Order: sequence, then structure tokens, then C-alpha cells
Amino acid sequence: MIFKSSRWKPPVDRPLLLVLTHDVDWPRHGPPREHVLRRLDRFEPEDQRRFLERGENIYYGVELLMEWEERAGVRSTFFFRPVYDDGSTVEGYSDVMAELSRRGWEIGLHANSGEDPGRVAEEKRMLEAVAGREVVSMRVHMLRLNPAVLPRLRKVGVRLDSSLCYSREGPDPRSSGCLLFGEVVELPITVMDTYLFTYWGVKPGRVVGVVMGFLRLVRESGGCIATLLWHDNSARMKGGREYSRLLEELQASEWLEPIRMLDASRHLQRHGCQCYPASAGQ
Repeated sequence: MIFKSSRWKPPVDRPLLLVLTHDVDWPRHGPPREHVLRRLDRFEPEDQRRFLERGENIYYGVELLMEWEERAGVRSTFFFRPVYDDGSTVEGYSDVMAELSRRGWEIGLHANSGEDPGRVAEEKRMLEAVAGREVVSMRVHMLRLNPAVLPRLRKVGVRLDSSLCYSREGPDPRSSGCLLFGEVVELPITVMDTYLFTYWGVKPGRVVGVVMGFLRLVRESGGCIATLLWHDNSARMKGGREYSRLLEELQASEWLEPIRMLDASRHLQRHGCQCYPASAGQ
């Protein structure tokens, strides 16, 4: 899967804004042992030994992502779930979130409910109590969001959401850009690591080329903003490790500008880009 154009020229003299995001799907101690064992071949031998011999949580990748992004001079948005599947809470990440916030990363809400604004508000308060700061960005876990709820989220303090994705089966420039649901800005997921390795069929070693080629296509198509989702639990996996090299490419590319989700509206305005009202069918 290669995206290229021999006559490629930027449609306008502005960078493609790239919103960097990470979902933290598992509690601090990681998923059940059986879950990891079924997927152990996705990890390098060194990490397999860490798990089997020392019982380390090799699904935990927040600090590794921070290290890579620090080196590239970028910041991103980390989405935390207030309550995890085993009943443990985000309190287990309190020290991690404090460090993220102190060093300039954004904390976002990885809501468990995408159907009830009241539940979203409750989870938002839980996360804010631990994070010690206001949270304005959201993504629903498993992307189980009812779009009809989006316009109502502004009343509970959510200003930006990134739970919609229109390109699960393959790359599609229509999954870029931004939409307005009332006063809530929706940033559809343009590239997601898990879809990249499954539905898109991209093999380890080709990740950077495919992602960069697709982002070029988005910009060539007139796109102003795209959103990347890279789960923290994939940071140590074979294909997921390539996020480090992807960041190096982003750093070297003058036509890309990595940003946090929190900063999207300000950067869109600075570059003269608009978000358009969502159609009734979306």
C-alpha cells in the first residue's frame, strides 16, 4: 500500500495540522495475563521475557511515547478512562498524569459512555479530580459514540471530540478535517494504529512510508487537519514501535505541524481553516 504523486505540490502554502492522540485503554497494572499471552508474538523477545520472567506490564507505553515525543519536540493528547474494565480507576495513573501535565502534554477523557451526556459529565468530573485540571477533549472508548449526543456535550464542558472514523477498511481522505456538531468540534480519526495493522494490512517495516504517504494525499486533497491515534499499549509491539521513526519524519517534514487536540481550534484559525457543520446523516 503506497501513496505517492510524481507531481505532488502542496495545494496551499500552509502545513497539514496533525493532531497526535493516544488512548490508554488498560489500567496501570495492565490487562489479564491470558490476554497478553494470546498476543505475545506481537512483542520482541526482550519484552516477552520481561513479561514472562519478571511479570512486567509490557502494555504500558505512556512513558515510552513521552520519551519519543520529547526527543522530537512535540506534544500530544493522552485519553484516560475514569474506570477500567476490572473496576480499577484512573487514580492509578495520578502520578503519570501529573507528569504529563507538568511537561506540556494534554489530558483527555476516554469516556466509557457515548450515549448519555450525564454519564460523560460524571466521568469528566472523576478524571478532572485526579488530573487536577479542566478536561475539554474527549474520545469514547471503542468509538461507541452516538453522534446525536455530540451537540449536547458542550453543556458539560466538552469542546472537542475525536470518536468518529470513516476509514476503518482502508485509508480515506474523508476521515480528515473537522466537523461542527453545534459548538463541539469533531476531529475524525484519520489514521489509527490498530486499523493500520489489521484492516489496512500494513506490515511492520512499512508503517512510516504508508502513513506519511497517506498524509501527503490528505494534504494534496486540500485537507487542513488530520488526526492520528496511536494506543499506548502498542508502543512496544513490533509495528507500534515505528511510531518513534514516524515522529522523526514528522520532525523533518516542513509540510506537517504536529499539535495537541486542545490546540486544534487555535491553529485552524491561525491558518484560515474552517470546520463545517456536520450533515444530518453523520
